[in-house]
Formats: sequence, structure tokens, C-alpha cells
Amino acid sequence: MELPSLDFTLFTNGTPSQQKYLCDTLLAYCKNHGVAKITNCGIPNSAIDELLNWNRHFFQLPYDVKMKAPHPATPNPHRGYSGLGQERVSSVTFDAKESFDQGPTDDSLQPNIWIPEEDLPGFRTFMEGFFNLCCDAQLLILRALAVGLNMPEYTFDKLHSRHEFELRLTHYPAIDIKKLQTDTNRISEHHDWGTITLVFQDSTGGLEFEQKDRPGVFHAVESVKPMEIVLNVGDCLHRWTNGTLHSVNHRVRIPRSLSTQQQGLVPDRHSVSFFCKPNRDESVASWKVFQSDALVRYEDITSYEYNQRLLKTTY
Repeated sequence: MELPSLDFTLFTNGTPSQQKYLCDTLLAYCKNHGVAKITNCGIPNSAIDELLNWNRHFFQLPYDVKMKAPHPATPNPHRGYSGLGQERVSSVTFDAKESFDQGPTDDSLQPNIWIPEEDLPGFRTFMEGFFNLCCDAQLLILRALAVGLNMPEYTFDKLHSRHEFELRLTHYPAIDIKKLQTDTNRISEHHDWGTITLVFQDSTGGLEFEQKDRPGVFHAVESVKPMEIVLNVGDCLHRWTNGTLHSVNHRVRIPRSLSTQQQGLVPDRHSVSFFCKPNRDESVASWKVFQSDALVRYEDITSYEYNQRLLKTTY
């Protein structure tokens, strides 16, 4: 499925008709597919290039150095380094990936866990700065979605005011293609539980999204260039809008360019995901404006409670 990139300068600097086009088109993709590709949402292309370089540098470190920032054995805090197989998205297949998670600098409930500065000088400083760039970008994107939904532009601002988000570096090591054809995935099928996710990825490929009206049918969504950010809808936005916006099932498998290959290695893949999540005490029940009198689809539960319900199954 080929998705055109939506240029957010149409929203920030465009004419009223261009702004309407951007908001309406973004909404249509989020309703019909749960996924879109966007550019120029306030994150410089140079910063995206540097982000992917830091991703590679971190995962090239020796294992014992990465383990100086170990993810706890329990689900919380969802911070630090997770080695191969530590996170289990599926109970059936093995996910061949390693990752590093961070949150905001002032999160007392889930503080960040960093490797020492001397092991990778400049890494923490850059990552904290990039986290802030993503905070600004998600605000812009959610304002465009609010306009598309015919709601006040700042509808989502207060729901994410504490920036209780997560930025994840992921490395999928090179792997025998036969493993990915049998009992191993790069990451198994799953939904993201938050509001929206921004995905930055290299050119390896393999990211796939399930077609909304054809369960089990997946389509590749690849970035032609690193500055093309893949946006997908998460569960909380799906719940608030009572399913009007589609939380999409997705996975990482064999890249489309290698789909007919029977032997050899699938190369390394590096990606970064920014998970925009509501403030922990916000309700993620369906909003009345999206309900009919006869149907209330999603119950009143806080963002944090919903997160914990799902997170306990993965660590």
C-alpha cells in the first residue's frame, strides 16, 4: 500500500484551503488505515539523520556496556536497555530485537536509566533534546487531527500536558531469512497502547500494517527517505473516538525487497519510535460526542491503568 507523504507546512504555513486539505487528509488516513506518512512536522531532517546514527552507535556498544542501563526484570519502570528476547510481544514467536527506552527528564515515577556518559559521550544530551522535538511534533499533529474531527484545535493539549511519553531505540540484528519464515519475527503483531506513535526508520524495510477491512492482510509501509515519519494511531485515541480513528495492528517481518528470497541474511534494521501517551491520570473512556445512546464501547479507566494492564504481558 503506497501512502503519499503529508507535508505539515500546509498546516503551519498554508492557506486556509491548504490547512483544511492537510487536516481532512490526515483524518481520512487515520480513520481508514490507522497510519499515515508525514514530513516537516517541526523535526529537522538533520536531527533525524543524527538520531539514526546515535541508534547505531548505541547498539554497537558491547553487551556489558549496554547492560549498565538494564531494563528492570519487571514491567516498570519501562526504561533502559532490553536485550534480545527480553520483551515478549507474542507468546508464540520469538522477537529478534533489542531496545532502549527513555521518558521525560523529570519523571519521578519512572526515572530514566542511562549508561555512563564516558561510555557514549553526547548520547544522553542528544536523546533528551530529540525527545523535546518529538513533544512539539506530537502537539502539532494532534492539533491537526482535532481540526479534522471538527473539534477545538487544542482539544488534546491538556490531555498530554505532562509529557509522560516514551522514546524507544530499536535494533533488529541481521538474521537468517529462514528464521523469519518459521518461528521468529522481528516484532510480532501488536497495537500501540498510547495516543499516536511516530516511527523513524532506516531503509531496510519490513514494517507492515494490517488492512482495516481485511484482517490478516498486511501491507508494507516503507520510508522512501529517513525524513518520512510513519504515524500510527494508538489504542487511547481509538478509545476516545469510540473507534472513529483506527488503532492499527502492525509488525516487522521480512522486507518486501527480500520476500522471494529463500536463503541468506536479512540485514540489520534500526528504527526509533516515539510513543505519545496521555497523562497517567486521564480517562481513556469513549467521549460522549462519539457515542450513540445505545452504545458505550470503551469503559472508564485511566491511561496508567490501561497501560499496566497491557504492559504486564510483555515482560
